[in-house]
Amino acid sequence: MKKRSLLIIFLTVFIDLVGFGIIIPLSPYLARQFGADAVDVGLLMAIYSFMQLIFAPMWGRLSDRFGRRPIILMSLLGAGLSHLLFAFAGQLTLLFVARGLAGLFGANISTAMAYIADVTDQKSRSKGMGLIGAAFGLGFVLGPALGSYFGDLGLRLGEAPPFGHSFAAVIAAVICLGNFLGALLFLPESLSVEIRMRLPRRQSRWKLLSQFIHRPVTGKLMIMFLLSTLAMANMEASLFLLVKDDFGWTLAQAGMGFAYVGLIMVFTQGFLVRRLMPKYGERSILFTGLFIGALGFIGIGLAPSIPVMAIAVTLLGIGNGLNHPAATGSISLLSGQEEQGLVMGVNQSLAALGRILGPAFGGWLYRDLGHEFPFLLAGLLNVGAILLGLTVFAKLPSAGKEGQKESIGTEASGIGGFQLMNIIKNEVPFLLLQTVETLQIPESMNELLKGRVEKVDEEIHKFVAEKTADSSFPIVLLCEDGQVSSMKGAELVQRGYINVYYVEGGLISLKNFDPRD
Repeated sequence: MKKRSLLIIFLTVFIDLVGFGIIIPLSPYLARQFGADAVDVGLLMAIYSFMQLIFAPMWGRLSDRFGRRPIILMSLLGAGLSHLLFAFAGQLTLLFVARGLAGLFGANISTAMAYIADVTDQKSRSKGMGLIGAAFGLGFVLGPALGSYFGDLGLRLGEAPPFGHSFAAVIAAVICLGNFLGALLFLPESLSVEIRMRLPRRQSRWKLLSQFIHRPVTGKLMIMFLLSTLAMANMEASLFLLVKDDFGWTLAQAGMGFAYVGLIMVFTQGFLVRRLMPKYGERSILFTGLFIGALGFIGIGLAPSIPVMAIAVTLLGIGNGLNHPAATGSISLLSGQEEQGLVMGVNQSLAALGRILGPAFGGWLYRDLGHEFPFLLAGLLNVGAILLGLTVFAKLPSAGKEGQKESIGTEASGIGGFQLMNIIKNEVPFLLLQTVETLQIPESMNELLKGRVEKVDEEIHKFVAEKTADSSFPIVLLCEDGQVSSMKGAELVQRGYINVYYVEGGLISLKNFDPRD
């Protein structure tokens, strides 16, 4: 069932992104027919992301409440209708309206990521996210190629909509509407009613955003994802203008060039990630991807010829293909099952913010400072993401790494007072967690435990993930009699932590224990 669900969601996202991929290279060419300059082109691409910023958390929360399937179906239908409006737009204003509506309904990526989280375990989570990336890449392989072909075919059929370049948008609409019918027939629901009932009460969008950003580890991962997305968006619109203005490429050539980048991403996320993740884990792959991507961005900006450009965009495709599934997989791993749609919606909102600012700022840099500046800035943004990630490096997950959980059982291990004392006195790094509301520390242990015990709330896996997402980091649980700690420890073991201990007998067993003995 899991493999079937993964295949269906992969095909759903792939087909949808074929339609999306047709529109992306078409937008700059069609906009310039209505007198748009580089900044206008950037704003046209930004309006889609602006609407995603506003609506993605809402769609994510609705998918947590009502299930993934209805939200995905609604987004596919909305995308098809917005592409149809784009095809028949006879002026620049209507192009903006059409792209805005597409952004409003552009909830399927974050919801699809939540769908992946529903049907995968921790070890395969990031590889599952790589499937979304592979679908994304394949969509950009086939989409731009179809866009260039049908755009040229439309010009041969006539110049007025729905012909001319607009004909490609008609094909995109047909693809998305056909995808809607396919998902309606074959896409199963992934989120059980029981999990939906555990959804916390509704909070305001900005409180939610602030809540996630202020999580010590998850927040930094989200900002890293924002920076890398901002870098990519800053580059995208400018790249089409660069190959058109500096190398004289046609729409067909630009579409095929963009398809090549998609092909590299497909190879990376569909092949490399699935083989490298078990060997190196999310943490290593994330930083490697950001570094390779930075080299690609800078290489594009400084490329004096098409062969050098080809090397640079290859590096960019590999880097982006590595860091995106590692980042989204890590964010998912640090979040509870009942908030997967919400957290992915918030993360996609931040990414949308990057896609709002990126194209407009990149267009301004391209027009006023020089053609190479958007790409150099993109490289620096990736470097900034690397530096931010280093501040929480030890706490980032590597759940996909083989051997990380081989010793996992179903229960935590019990330790006594003497073992606890040795851990503390030898300054072994570990988390000592209080698993009940109140805890009266015995006087004999007060000095030893002073300042070491941290009170944990009911969502213990979230608390631990924010402290250290490294599943091998030692965790010791303490309660009054050991029973609650034993149960909480078993919960952590089931979630993939391999060094979980609890004090047998709890504080009752420590009352007569003298650490000086």
